[in-house]
Amino acid sequence: MAVESIKKVKISKEQVKRREEILKEIAEREKKGEFVGSRGFDKSDPIQRVKWSLCLEILIAKRLLGLSSKEVAEIINLDKSRTSEIMHYKFDQFTIDRLLNCFLAFKGRNAEVDRRIEKILTVFSPHIEAG
Repeated sequence: MAVESIKKVKISKEQVKRREEILKEIAEREKKGEFVGSRGFDKSDPIQRVKWSLCLEILIAKRLLGLSSKEVAEIINLDKSRTSEIMHYKFDQFTIDRLLNCFLAFKGRNAEVDRRIEKILTVFSPHIEAG
């Protein structure tokens, strides 16, 4: 999948408010252990940290877009059980590039999701300016 440049997009006040509500809800549920599944991960392992972060971004995109797990599965081109693994942070069978491509599949669907994609791409390639 080729990565295209992402344009700067203005976000409305309603979108900002909705984003903050969703992120707050995710943080609260995560503190309760609802999103991390039944297994933890080695936070000192940078590979596992990146995979965990990408799973979180996919979950946030799902929430921001108001999608069902079935709709997410269609967007990222996985079956429901593999999509469920991502939603529950069971990422051992996924490579970083596969998870990144899953996240990039949400590009162009929402201004906030596009902003988050741009942020991730900047982290992965800080010396390459988006076109």
